[in-house]
Amino acid sequence: MTRARILVVDDKPTFLSLFEKLAGDRMDVRTASTAAKALGVLELETVDVVVTDIRMPDMDGVELLHELKRRGLDIEVILVTAYGTIPQAVRAMQDGAFSYLTKPFDPAEALAIIEAAILRRRMREEPAADSVEEDRDGRDDDAQEGSRLAALSYREVVDLARDRATREYLVELLRTARGNVTRAAQRARLERESLHRLMRRYHLRAEDFRDKA
Repeated sequence: MTRARILVVDDKPTFLSLFEKLAGDRMDVRTASTAAKALGVLELETVDVVVTDIRMPDMDGVELLHELKRRGLDIEVILVTAYGTIPQAVRAMQDGAFSYLTKPFDPAEALAIIEAAILRRRMREEPAADSVEEDRDGRDDDAQEGSRLAALSYREVVDLARDRATREYLVELLRTARGNVTRAAQRARLERESLHRLMRRYHLRAEDFRDKA
């Protein structure tokens, strides 16, 4: 099974060390102290996720995001922001960033967001699922759903959509593997413990997907 690989970009060595300790036992962690060095790493290696601070001396995290998009690299980007740059991070999500972390962040939450980004990246490598026939009377439901969405913030809508897509993918993954978590993790190219963590987050149990005797 190919381990997930992330690239952490920050000009502060303590921040880079933090992520190496946080995620190093579950995924391969590469580090870079500047955006330019990060681009150099990406010329040599493929990564699933880039975690980058917004404020850096040469090219900031948002500019790095735009450069990755310009180069057509299929990488999820998570921005790390202080309170004062949250609006900038939200705008970056509109430009394609996966999510953002606000300093100081909870390590467990950070790891969960990184794993969700990895899963989304891996989902794009899976064959497209068969389309589901829409309900003929679904227009009223769509209108109600639209009203609910309109009451949410942009980030809440994005997070909701990602949560739904991630849960649907996990359900299909476990259904195909008939509840065999090891097989499902291998197919998704995730560590088994990472898949277990995602299952707990989305309240999924392996036994619900096993063949009944």
